[in-house]
Amino acid sequence: MVLRGRIKRPWSFSGMATMVRIMLMYYVYCYTFFEEPAKDWLRLLENAESPPEEPTLFA
Repeated sequence: MVLRGRIKRPWSFSGMATMVRIMLMYYVYCYTFFEEPAKDWLRLLENAESPPEEPTLFA
């Protein structure tokens, strides 16, 4: 409810609780994410690093 009180965009409690549960695995600033989720998600994808190199058994 604290998060819901600080953002301007309307969210249902169940929708916000679901998104918070999903977001716990990512380093995302929750206030900007809940204001403009698509814009914040695209910025996160642009800044993502490439995946680590695959280890091989036969080098």
